[in-house]
Amino acid sequence: MRILFVILTCDKFAERRKLQEESWLKYIGEKDEVRYLDDRNVREDTYDNVPRKYSDFMREFHRFNEFDWVFFCDDDTFCFPKKLQHLLSYQDCSKPLMIGRTGVYEGYTYCSGGAGFAVSRVLMLQIKSYLHNQAFKHFPNSDTSFARWAKEAVPNMGILDRTEQFQTQHLAHDDNALVDIDSCITFHYITPQDYNILNKHLKFSL
Repeated sequence: MRILFVILTCDKFAERRKLQEESWLKYIGEKDEVRYLDDRNVREDTYDNVPRKYSDFMREFHRFNEFDWVFFCDDDTFCFPKKLQHLLSYQDCSKPLMIGRTGVYEGYTYCSGGAGFAVSRVLMLQIKSYLHNQAFKHFPNSDTSFARWAKEAVPNMGILDRTEQFQTQHLAHDDNALVDIDSCITFHYITPQDYNILNKHLKFSL
């Protein structure tokens, strides 16, 4: 199994990327790859332009067929690669499927970009074809834009909800109750201090 890790970032967050590169990115599979969605394809790197980073990347990247899964996340996301591989190993990448922490926005079910979400090879190829051949819009943020493009490209696509394993908070729920780190695959809004805790768990999850 091969995973393409696509990380949303920009120039001013180089330190975040460094923290990722020095921790969990060292433990991705030997055949896996990393691509950064950075400032190069937008005139002004603002939140409103993030969906364009996604659409430009999917239209311009021509090797999706080489990977079983594409995993999207942010530069302040911490991932346990072996746990992600274990989850994906039980799924069929030849089916149009998206996996992650789900929500609903204007009637569309989406997966949280910051918490990270995985997209099967066949769904990525169909979305890429849709973006090349159909008129499409950019919506307020990247994950809801992605969900709309996916649904329009493949109306019967599947969405596997793994909300409890993909956390939008770093180490605590909204009520500040400590989460079970060992049961989670990703954490979002990670601070440099959080890496000290999560890196210890990373070593035991390999």
